[in-house]
Amino acid sequence: MASRELLKHHQKCSSLQCSICVPVKQHVQQQRLAAAQRKMPTQQQQQEMLARQRQQLQHERMHTQNQLTAESGMQVGLDCFCTTMLQE
Repeated sequence: MASRELLKHHQKCSSLQCSICVPVKQHVQQQRLAAAQRKMPTQQQQQEMLARQRQQLQHERMHTQNQLTAESGMQVGLDCFCTTMLQE
């Protein structure tokens, strides 16, 4: 069979036992799984992302508390770690 005929056969074949298509379909499936795994973040990356999100939430809460305290005329006593976050 010519290459074009093989490609057309592979595209149209629905047999689960085709000696031509089974190896090709297995290879394609392995490549897709490998690509999907490369796109998924590792457990360490997920933990780092969650830590950054928690830090951002803490930062936003601190700013809100500072704003509310300043608006009420009280002395602002909370330190902000904006400079730390900007350096990362």
